Amino acid sequence: MADFVNGFISSVQMTQSGLSLNVHLKTAGLITTSLPTLQSMVTCLAGVRDFDQLQTIPEVKWQEINKVLHRLKIITFQGRSTINYTVNQLLPRDTPLRMTFKGKDGKQVTIAEYFKKVYLCELQELPLVQSLGKNQCHLPLELCYLVNKQFLPFNGHSERGNRE
Repeated sequence: MADFVNGFISSVQMTQSGLSLNVHLKTAGLITTSLPTLQSMVTCLAGVRDFDQLQTIPEVKWQEINKVLHRLKIITFQGRSTINYTVNQLLPRDTPLRMTFKGKDGKQVTIAEYFKKVYLCELQELPLVQSLGKNQCHLPLELCYLVNKQFLPFNGHSERGNRE
């Protein structure tokens, strides 16, 4: 899932004897291309083989998965355009068949109905991905692809991907 890359963190600080250069060894996790989709990464993190088993994962496991996925960069291919997003979290209890929004005509429509009508795409009963940013949206998990060559974010909650 991730290759570990060694590097250095450096900083300059003022000390009693003058300027001091601090250099620390850092190891970070780089996402490999063996997991091209967010869906494949989620099943790997969850420890399941089949996507149908995602519905049986306990809430504690979803919290651990969301810690790893938070702030990862993803892309979607909608129509002829490629759109970049940043993951906020997965919503395991919200699926494209359950979550609704107000359409342009003012009627409530599910995300699955919208994607079927606009993109001719049948969606599965998988968790939705909530994006970060001012244009926050909910994306079907199966349509999200990982951006190549990005580091796993270190959020301070776990030592995974960061050793000093």
